[in-house]
Amino acid sequence: MFSEAEQARILRLLWAEAGYKPTEGYFPVFDLEGNERTVSRGQREIHECTNRLVMVTGGIRAGKSQFLAMELLKHIFRDRGLIWLVGPDYEQAKGEFDYMYAPLKAMALIESESIPEKGSRSLTTIWGCRVQTKSAKDLATVASFAPHALAGVEMGQQTHASYEKLQERALEHGSRIFMTGTLEDAQPWYADLWEKWQGSNPEGGRSFSLPSWSNTAKFPLGRLDSKIKDLENGITPELFLQRVAAVPYKSSGLVFKIFDRRLHVKPLPFDKTLPIELAIDPAQHTYAVLAMQWRPLPHFTTVASGRQVQLHEVRVIDEIYEHDTSVYDVIPLVVAKPWWKHVAAGVIDVAGKQHHANKSQVQIWREETGLNLRSRKISIPEGIEVVRHRLRVHPIAGQPLLYFAHHMRSDRDVQGRAHGIIAEAGLYKWPDWTEGMSQAQRPIDANNDAFKALGYWLFDKFGSAIERRKSERKSEIRGYL
Repeated sequence: MFSEAEQARILRLLWAEAGYKPTEGYFPVFDLEGNERTVSRGQREIHECTNRLVMVTGGIRAGKSQFLAMELLKHIFRDRGLIWLVGPDYEQAKGEFDYMYAPLKAMALIESESIPEKGSRSLTTIWGCRVQTKSAKDLATVASFAPHALAGVEMGQQTHASYEKLQERALEHGSRIFMTGTLEDAQPWYADLWEKWQGSNPEGGRSFSLPSWSNTAKFPLGRLDSKIKDLENGITPELFLQRVAAVPYKSSGLVFKIFDRRLHVKPLPFDKTLPIELAIDPAQHTYAVLAMQWRPLPHFTTVASGRQVQLHEVRVIDEIYEHDTSVYDVIPLVVAKPWWKHVAAGVIDVAGKQHHANKSQVQIWREETGLNLRSRKISIPEGIEVVRHRLRVHPIAGQPLLYFAHHMRSDRDVQGRAHGIIAEAGLYKWPDWTEGMSQAQRPIDANNDAFKALGYWLFDKFGSAIERRKSERKSEIRGYL
């Protein structure tokens, strides 16, 4: 109905009528330890994004509501199109609707409208495109309509099921889905998804942050604006990150704080030309099995123990990660994987050799699959250090020596338990320090089983990352039942 040139011209007029000029600039956001979490380049960058799934977290007065409305106006030109604004309730979708309504009304582009004080609001353009507000409850009951663009408003206050319903409604037309909201009091899945979409992911989603100071119309000095600094001094650092910087709070006590989705997570399909082994930790409440592949970096070597050593890139290409289960339930899941027939060997926690009035884990794996598993005793610090060593960007290779497949889960269950190794990276932490605590304190033994398995395998395959003192404490031997 409209040519691209006509759409662009009308959109410019609508934005001008709304008094909207997208923010743009360079706005890095750092965590509590000074590490870069993300970089915002303002609203302009998000408008230029072509991903089908887009999430925007916004700080106070960052302009996320007007941004979303102006973005949705790009989809208003479809003849007999349908756009939904979905909030936790009707009230919370009103702001975005009103931002769309005002310039369309001013330019006489609305044919009909329904704007009750309470309930769903709607408008229809003179060419038949309809914009409606919906509540999250509507998604479960209105199944006969397929919008051409959907927006989840204050999505952090909605359930993961609401997000799934948005995806279902978008299926017919392959519609774009936009989600906006704040992180303060958001449900855990929302922050988890933000983290996931910061890097490579199979859904093709992308997440952005609009920190408050990116709105230089409100805060002319940006991050150094006195209003921003006053607020920073008046609330806790954790709340400042969520409410103002618009990034999820990342614990300062993480064991693998160097882990970065943007750097360490990418597509890693199974490569039949590379060897594959298993890394296993049969812990009491979580059974973790990692599929490991590795390849030499032919042009890079380093010196270890006085000799030249080939550098290798290690890939965690897949995982089986099950809670409250047994080896007999896990083995069929492993055997069903397409890469299973190529597995030659594996490594298991030394506890897997123990007998507790029954067969050992090693024996069960051998009898059920024919796989012989290696094991050796390593300390908890050694396991942590070999992982950290490979997460760092190697000074010679110019890259990390450890990567994770982007299809693996990074969320947690309702009890706060990780659903996989990528989720563990954001949950495995040191205990909060208190006066008199030993410096040798160990990390909290939770949400760490896959990383333990990884440490066992790396140590077995490539050796220790650092020289250890003979007096170092021995590792604990844990039961696995």
